[in-house]
Amino acid sequence: MNRIINEVNILTFAVSVGKFQTCRSLSDKNLGIILKKTKDGWTLPGKELEDDETLYKAADKVLIRETGIENVYKEQLYTFSELDRVPGKHIITTSYIALVDKEQVRRELEEDSKWFKITGGESNGTINLILSNDDDLLEIEYKRKIFDKTTGKCEYQIIKSLNKF
Repeated sequence: MNRIINEVNILTFAVSVGKFQTCRSLSDKNLGIILKKTKDGWTLPGKELEDDETLYKAADKVLIRETGIENVYKEQLYTFSELDRVPGKHIITTSYIALVDKEQVRRELEEDSKWFKITGGESNGTINLILSNDDDLLEIEYKRKIFDKTTGKCEYQIIKSLNKF
């Protein structure tokens, strides 16, 4: 049996105007997210959990490494533990979500990380999500299925991915 690997990743969002210049006004806001380039495509920044750290502390380390910002409010979003997610490995990934003030990001992102602008929309039950910057364009189409009508919880099925994530 393979060793279980625990890791965290973080969805780091920033609200901004234009090319991610921070602005608190109500007009022309953009939502951005940090993605990290790997040999297999783009992914969320993350790290493997060390023996002596909690998930929350590991998420802090990723956020500091990527943005240079400490003491950011974050919440645990979801834990992925499907056995066939990564062939030959049993990886449990816990995702966190954080919203940062782009103005506080005092340093350049790591060389393999980039801000992506998030756009998209919904038409005839299909959701189109577009992530873009000056160099890259990533697009996913998916459908939402409500699987618990009392709580409104949804499940999403990817229909088409035009790039590697």
